[in-house]
Amino acid sequence: QISADGASVSFVGEQSTPVSGLALGSHLYHLTIPSGSLQVITGVSGPVPAAIPDLAVFHLSANGRWLAFEDYHTAGLLQVSLWDVGAATNHVISVTPKGKLGTGVSTLPWVSPDGRQILFLSTAADLLTSTLAYGPIRLFLRDEVQGVTRLIGRVGPTNQEVEGYLMSADATTAGWWLKQTGGITTVGGAYISDLRTPGSQNSFPSVYRLYGLNTDGRFAVGLYRQEPVENDPSGRLCRLDTKTGEIVPFPAGLEWQLWGARPISSPPVISGDGRFIAFESAEGSLVSGDDNGTTDVFVRDVVAGVTILASINRQGTHSGNGPSSTPTLGGDGQTLMFRSWASDLAEGDFNNTRDFFVLKLSSEDTDHDGLADDWEIAYFGSLDRDGTGDFDGDGVSDAAEYVAGTSPTNGESILRVMILQAGQGGGQKTLLWSAVPGKRYQVQARNRVGEGNWETVSEVVQPLTSTGKWIDSVPVVGTETYYRVVLVE
Repeated sequence: QISADGASVSFVGEQSTPVSGLALGSHLYHLTIPSGSLQVITGVSGPVPAAIPDLAVFHLSANGRWLAFEDYHTAGLLQVSLWDVGAATNHVISVTPKGKLGTGVSTLPWVSPDGRQILFLSTAADLLTSTLAYGPIRLFLRDEVQGVTRLIGRVGPTNQEVEGYLMSADATTAGWWLKQTGGITTVGGAYISDLRTPGSQNSFPSVYRLYGLNTDGRFAVGLYRQEPVENDPSGRLCRLDTKTGEIVPFPAGLEWQLWGARPISSPPVISGDGRFIAFESAEGSLVSGDDNGTTDVFVRDVVAGVTILASINRQGTHSGNGPSSTPTLGGDGQTLMFRSWASDLAEGDFNNTRDFFVLKLSSEDTDHDGLADDWEIAYFGSLDRDGTGDFDGDGVSDAAEYVAGTSPTNGESILRVMILQAGQGGGQKTLLWSAVPGKRYQVQARNRVGEGNWETVSEVVQPLTSTGKWIDSVPVVGTETYYRVVLVE
């Protein structure tokens, strides 16, 4: 794992030559990149071994200062410990109110950027001042400043265990879900807890499990439970509004059935603002033109209610000629990366192997008014508006129209685009947008914020699929280019 600033990394490494005090085999390490300082992480019983490196469980804080990890104690029970990179010291987190090791298995830790809060799962019954029943897995929060542990994730009414949890990037919101037990009659269920409010817990039984939270925890992507739940033919993901409880389901393919065997190694991801959800699927009926019979990467615009094929071929006519998968979201919440074995997504791809592609879902908000710069430029031509006004006088503010996905200029002919590039950056840019097959579109561009006019840079594009595509093969280098798509009447 790498810190948010890229200055430090924690990893499992193989010790193949004898070193004083360090046994041969895999161990947990932390590297501070600027100084080259390498630390061997030690637990309560010495250097932390990783007998099975792929299963090593640890979490590096966003600032790289704290490392929470599973600690193999001599008593034979997994504990959760916290490593202070600056002081090169550690202490156990999963302890009783008297400071003794908890009498259960503790695992899957997460640590906040300031090192104050540590979340973890545990079967221990003695971590609180009140005694719990031993056995079920629960979610706990340790406050290092107060020196107390409190229960976050409780077991369900039929003694269901907590199966997993997620954290928002701003460290304020935890999402967790219960494990399915007893067949289809006791499906789990998702819960949201605001860590700033002790005892906060909202239940969402129609969301089977969670896959991701947006930056502030307002929105989540999860697996939707619909009736009848058994052999669900549609396979639906959903966006959950954790504040209002609104659930917006959408088709995602048979592999996202409630009772399917979909692995979670490549979960869907949700953008920082909660508008876009990227996922992989082998379903060929989600968009027109997807006829490659293998896995592709899609982006769902929840607000607009449309699904875009990200792994479309460079002609914009069909899906790529090979599988695409593993959508991953960058730290800015708006940059998506995925891998593909297709050779026809971009020109010059002759290596006959896997490549990585970057899709820009939205631009930055440089003036911090809550409106993405590309949206402001596309509709207003500048960054002068701050969202409080009502440009088209329809009684809805510009900011509200941005959130709703409607046009603030009362027009239907202007569309935003997503920008796809090869992973190495530079070179041509591929523009994608939600289209109506047979409609005619043109791409316009401008290179400065607040200056110049929109120039038409493309020929008329008439998509054959529901994903419009145009390639800017000679983008202007050294300056940011803004694009928009207009409908040709």
